[in-house]
Amino acid sequence: MLGLDLGGEVLRVLVAANHDLAGRLEIILQSAGAETELVTDPAAAISRLQATDGITLLDYDMPGLAGTRAVQLARSLLGERPLGVVYGLASPGMAHRTLSAGATGVLPDNLDSETMKAALRLLEQAKRFCIFSGAIQLVPFDAATALTDRELQVLHGVCDGLQNKEIAHRFSISEVTVKMHVRAVIRKLGARNRTQAAMIARDMKIV
Repeated sequence: MLGLDLGGEVLRVLVAANHDLAGRLEIILQSAGAETELVTDPAAAISRLQATDGITLLDYDMPGLAGTRAVQLARSLLGERPLGVVYGLASPGMAHRTLSAGATGVLPDNLDSETMKAALRLLEQAKRFCIFSGAIQLVPFDAATALTDRELQVLHGVCDGLQNKEIAHRFSISEVTVKMHVRAVIRKLGARNRTQAAMIARDMKIV
């Protein structure tokens, strides 16, 4: 099967959803040119979330793995890999809570193939977005509310060129804690690594 063309690489999508939604998403994703892996069992989904190296689409209402807690769990298992959360009916408030819980994008379950292609590209680029009535809305990053005080401190250390051990010493915290905060900062800034996070922070005048 031909994959969605993103720089010559085949785009693989893990779908963790109830059986009915998984089947519908598979049809949409195949029409969009993506390779899909379907998981309908919550325990199996958790296992696959730890191993996948592509995009994940998670059913917000998946039995046994639902709601914002499931989104938080998925984010912790995926690290910085893109996470799209699929819903049947959502409000702006629900979308905001889902993004705050760690989703990269929030999208409905009835997209056409062209809109799905656009959504997959945004997920691959770690762009935060939500989709209502077929319209894609990019969600601007608000450092004042998205980054905690400690994450801002760690980000300053990263921008100063410090290694995790040096940041830990500066703020009297453990190196493991620093590593956790660096991962969170990278995710929230939509960066691929700490170097890009520092560049984004300077461009956005966060530091």
